[in-house]
Amino acid sequence: MTFLAAVAIMFGAAAALGALDTGEVTGPSAPGPVTSAPTDASTVTSATAPTTTSTTEPVPEPAADVAALADRTTMTPQARRIFYAAEPVLVDKAGLGSACDLRAEVSVLGCFASGEITVLRVEDPRLDGMMETTAAHEMLHAVWAQRSAAERDELIPLLRTAYDALDDPRVRDKVETYRRDDPDVVDNELHSILGTEVADLPDELGRYYGQWFTDRAAVVALAASSQATFAAIEDEVDALDADLAARSAAIGEAQAALDARRVELDALDAELERLRAAGEVAAYNQLVDTYNAGAAAYNAEADRVRAAIDDYNAIVARRNALVEEWAALREPIDTSAADPVS
Repeated sequence: MTFLAAVAIMFGAAAALGALDTGEVTGPSAPGPVTSAPTDASTVTSATAPTTTSTTEPVPEPAADVAALADRTTMTPQARRIFYAAEPVLVDKAGLGSACDLRAEVSVLGCFASGEITVLRVEDPRLDGMMETTAAHEMLHAVWAQRSAAERDELIPLLRTAYDALDDPRVRDKVETYRRDDPDVVDNELHSILGTEVADLPDELGRYYGQWFTDRAAVVALAASSQATFAAIEDEVDALDADLAARSAAIGEAQAALDARRVELDALDAELERLRAAGEVAAYNQLVDTYNAGAAAYNAEADRVRAAIDDYNAIVARRNALVEEWAALREPIDTSAADPVS
């Protein structure tokens, strides 16, 4: 059987909003929020570990780009031997589809399949750290595959205890996704996720991961960096959505008050027409001042509502531009539209 572990990132659709029509003084409707935030995830399609390469056998000389990944993630000589023995390669989307099990609902970033590591090449500097995190994650899957049953039995309680104490919604959501899909892979995934994405671990686990990284804090920093741009955009969109919701409510209230004032003015106008038709000049002239004062107040308030709508539309434009930026950022790493490869 084939053992496969993949790093993936889950996406939702990012819906753009149209600007409000300001041709009339009307209350805008509240915008919808950006759908699900991107988070890393991994998939495992089989639970049987392959026969591993002996650490005494010659290891192929790595390509420069692969060696750079090992350097940035501070892999130890022991970790590099396992990593290089898995013949890691950086590929485009087509290459990833040939090597990894792609799924329609997530975007796969890399995998450890049939004893080999494949990593999606990511060139956008705003996603710095993503390739490195994927490489380190998959290297730890290769390490797990080489652990004996006894070694795994020693590690599993440590991993589970560390996870139980973890207060990180992003990591917990990821792990629980694995648990729902295939509980048998959770320990394997915890081994890779905790080692590359969680800064504070119990001392015993910290010493264990010291076999594979000389500076694990640098690895965790790369993992955070790889998600920082997405997180910054999502946070700003969330803040703008909250602002838009408050402004929409305020505009709606102001519009309702304008509508009520307009009803009053229309009633006064009808009365003026009646007085004019009846030839009641004195009464007409007396009511004109009341009507004109009301009309002036109405128009001033209408101007304020129009200005509020203009401000609202400017924020909508900013919000929509961020959504477009988010979508453009994800496009190079979005493999979820590809046909799964069995």
